[in-house]
Amino acid sequence: NQLLLGKSLLSLDAFYRITTNKVERVRTVYLNDVFLHTFENVGKDYSLGLEFLFNTDLFRWWNINYLGTFYHYRVTGVLNGEDFNNKRLNWSLRLNNNFKPFRNQRIQVNLRYRSPSVTSQGTREGYFSTDLAVQQQLFQQKLSVTLQVRDVFSTIRREFVSEGPGFYFNRRLELDTPLISLNIRLVINNYKQSRKKQPGEMPERGAEEDIF
Repeated sequence: NQLLLGKSLLSLDAFYRITTNKVERVRTVYLNDVFLHTFENVGKDYSLGLEFLFNTDLFRWWNINYLGTFYHYRVTGVLNGEDFNNKRLNWSLRLNNNFKPFRNQRIQVNLRYRSPSVTSQGTREGYFSTDLAVQQQLFQQKLSVTLQVRDVFSTIRREFVSEGPGFYFNRRLELDTPLISLNIRLVINNYKQSRKKQPGEMPERGAEEDIF
């Protein structure tokens, strides 16, 4: 369901999803102090929740869109000959900031959070990250230069806990961030296909200005 509030858009949807033959990475003890890592069909998972989107212009030069998902998650099946049924309340948030401080220049700052969750053998911890991109167009928009910085503050941590017969495994990954890239694009023939906007259609500004 969508609600127009002036130039703002509010969307709220409910969902129920079922995944069959769910594939996960599974750990078992192969030898003393040696783990065997395989991918297996562990069973099914169920997601029941709400998803919302809020898009608005705070100023002429600042647009934001806020996306959030809240859902009850459950994964069930049989692993190593034993039934399992793990569940948790999951949620994720994403705040996209789109700035136009000067003509032909765009700045995008994205903040993301993903909550902890469960797996067939244990848990996965949550994480937070911040991404930054700056795009400058030159020579009547024929040359575009984009600087991207992912995980600006090096806050992404991937941590997993797995338990099974005869073992307890805790894995923590430290990513080598921030990741910096510079993209240069030259447009030779700037052809754009015209499309008539349908009555009542909101401009998808957040999608059009995504420069990541």
